[in-house]
Amino acid sequence: MKKSKLVVIHPAIAPYRIDFFNSINNCFDTSFYFEFGDAIEQSFNQDMMKQRLSFIPKYLKPGFKGIKNLRLDVFKILKKEKPDIVCCSEYNILSFIVLACKFLFNWKMKIYTICDDSLDIARQCHGIRKLMRSMLLYMFTGVILADKKALDWYQKNLRHSAKLIYFPIIQNDYVFRQSLEQALPLSRENNTVYALEDKTVLLYVGRLVEVKNVFFLLDVYKEIRNKHNDTILVIVGEGSLKDNLINYAKEQNLSEHIIFTGKQEGLTLMSWYNIGDIFILPSTFEPFGTVVNEALLSGCYTFCSIAAGATSLIKEPDNGLIFNPEDTQDLVFKINDFLHKSTTHNRLAIKQNLMSVSYDEQFDLFLSSLNYKIA
Repeated sequence: MKKSKLVVIHPAIAPYRIDFFNSINNCFDTSFYFEFGDAIEQSFNQDMMKQRLSFIPKYLKPGFKGIKNLRLDVFKILKKEKPDIVCCSEYNILSFIVLACKFLFNWKMKIYTICDDSLDIARQCHGIRKLMRSMLLYMFTGVILADKKALDWYQKNLRHSAKLIYFPIIQNDYVFRQSLEQALPLSRENNTVYALEDKTVLLYVGRLVEVKNVFFLLDVYKEIRNKHNDTILVIVGEGSLKDNLINYAKEQNLSEHIIFTGKQEGLTLMSWYNIGDIFILPSTFEPFGTVVNEALLSGCYTFCSIAAGATSLIKEPDNGLIFNPEDTQDLVFKINDFLHKSTTHNRLAIKQNLMSVSYDEQFDLFLSSLNYKIA
């Protein structure tokens, strides 16, 4: 049976999408075109990521007249590729260009878009984007949503003919946990260098910017230490607020108990996931929150802000808890309660996987939603 031809048009390669792209490449006759050489909000080591790809990425020409989504070479690409399916991203000018190609070259072409909106972002959508969303929900074949709550809200509140498909931003369990195993020597080294033996490690991974709410996390941690002075907070990431956060930690007499590692990727990042006992995502604005999947795969009990789409991965109280990122006492109480009942883990081995669903199961459901059977 001949594989269906699929073209993916996506903003950029990011580590948390690689397994999904590789799976698509394995199931379809796929061509990948990216708008940018790196993600806009944060930079990733492209050479390191490309070693994991099962395909050769191609790149679109710059936006016409400097308009980033006005990629006119898409007309030529889709006319040449003659795909059965196109998978694009969000609701924008580029989506309309893909639709124009359908009307000009191939009426039977199916068009899906990937939308990472959390429930809050979906509800607060306004202006031009809201208008475009309303139109495209009738013109797309389907919309792939990462947040189950956002999908349910779409179903109840928006008129649409597009099929709504749920696929969270998750990584392949086996591949990710292989990396954790490979990172164990680094984990043990960090455990010794930072004297973390018999310490309970609270972990944050992400950008150090306003919406990530890391000052809130420091305030929470200050109260946690009043009852649990055997705790250490590890902050992995870079951003415009890093120096301010370091100074604030000094003002609050927390410097000796907080480790700022800077940005980490690859096995060095995996080494900190191995070390973390619990993981905290305190964002006030978060389309999904890919680090939640990484933390759960690493076996970190996870406290996730209600603002993040990744709350759909939290099965309270089994693998984590959801909290209000504007209520310090809510999170303080929940972490203290957990710490009263828990102990530090053995850092000579990786922890138990806390994801409630496997990547393979979820991807099979995704293929079923496309009414596609593997050749």
